[in-house]
Amino acid sequence: TWKLFEAISISLDEMNAMMDIMHAELGGGRVSPIGDSMAVKTWVACEYVKANEQRWRGWLLQCPDGQVGRYDAELEQEVCIICSAGTYCPHGASFEAPCEPGHYCLAESTLPTPCPVGTHRIKYGGDAASACLPCEAGTFAESPGTAVCAPCRGGTFPSPSHAACTPCPVGTYHDEDEMD
Repeated sequence: TWKLFEAISISLDEMNAMMDIMHAELGGGRVSPIGDSMAVKTWVACEYVKANEQRWRGWLLQCPDGQVGRYDAELEQEVCIICSAGTYCPHGASFEAPCEPGHYCLAESTLPTPCPVGTHRIKYGGDAASACLPCEAGTFAESPGTAVCAPCRGGTFPSPSHAACTPCPVGTYHDEDEMD
């Protein structure tokens, strides 16, 4: 049990607080942080672990970057699985995080990849570069990782790559309400 608490980086103070809560919830009253017997603390810690299995189970297995630990009921053990496309798993992750808007995540990603300049992605879960859509007519995205393209101001129009807005040539204009 103590190894488990060490593995999930729970401090002695946090552990004592958890034991107080668990001991009280189990009807035993308050446990003083240091004064009670090791047997009581171990029992309370074990009860906490049993009651919160889903919280800690994946933390016990140290998986490579881009993978996360899962309990395989058939094998009756923890296994590392590759993070799904549309999610990412940074170093030491205990769950797959959804890829943020403005980004995409290939399978086994450790960080989201920003959508290129001139493209955007409004929703979570982009799973390929093709999930980043070109900016619509009359809009642009000058920075990588854009969730929503910005409209070009009157007197300007988007560059062919939609990376910036360009002033209209002399003698022409672009109304904000027009498309391209």
